[in-house]
Amino acid sequence: ASIEKAKHQWKEIAVMTNGLCGSACSLIASQLQFNEGATVFTYGGIPGQLMDSSAFAGGNVEDYQNFWPGVLYAALVGDAVNSPDTEIGRMLRAPGAKERSYARSLFLPLPTKALARFNFNMMFVPKLGPNALPREWYIMPGHQHY
Repeated sequence: ASIEKAKHQWKEIAVMTNGLCGSACSLIASQLQFNEGATVFTYGGIPGQLMDSSAFAGGNVEDYQNFWPGVLYAALVGDAVNSPDTEIGRMLRAPGAKERSYARSLFLPLPTKALARFNFNMMFVPKLGPNALPREWYIMPGHQHY
């Protein structure tokens, strides 16, 4: 789907949000707002303060127990391919690394049966420039607030 195509397919698009719009909702609302493909209306919030049109932008939510093995294998393969003279290679071979089970340099399983989930992706808005922070670091107020 293209924002440009959508921009010309409909004459008017509006997004109405109370600021709790998150994940894919934030992605779409933010992109439509930045590309002038929609008018964003917000309501609620703290009177007199700017209110962001969404809570957090992101992508997939990962389960740590499924995520860490892939990162571990990538680090080990990267070390094997790139030699010990890399930052991770030096950390793997640092004094005491083996005794610490390489915990300072590798993703390892959690030490308990605890579960952890996290948002892995971040959304960047190209119109904010090449050194911009991820979208969630900015307050993007709607065009009109109620």
